[in-house]
Amino acid sequence: MMAQKKGQTGNPRGRPRGTPNKLTAELRERISDFLNANWEKIEKDFGTLDPEKRVLLYEKLLAFILPRLQSVQTPDLKSDETPLIVFKDFKKEHELNKQRGSSN
Repeated sequence: MMAQKKGQTGNPRGRPRGTPNKLTAELRERISDFLNANWEKIEKDFGTLDPEKRVLLYEKLLAFILPRLQSVQTPDLKSDETPLIVFKDFKKEHELNKQRGSSN
């Protein structure tokens, strides 16, 4: 067997994309089991917290269920370019279309 450098494995391609880390999956399962087993106590303790601490805990818990937001890529615009926005009078346009339709 060849000696491997630190950080290398026997699989040159590494773990396939999307395959969860076994340790992470086990840890998540243990945390989930702990929370499920102690949920009533957690809810009770949550109600006794100061409002500021309650908000911080709520925020931390949300991080586990909501996806993280990522920045959105926009087309490259020069700083002096302003997108053109056209406003229409839809009521007037609807009346014209109605008149055109009745004259046919």
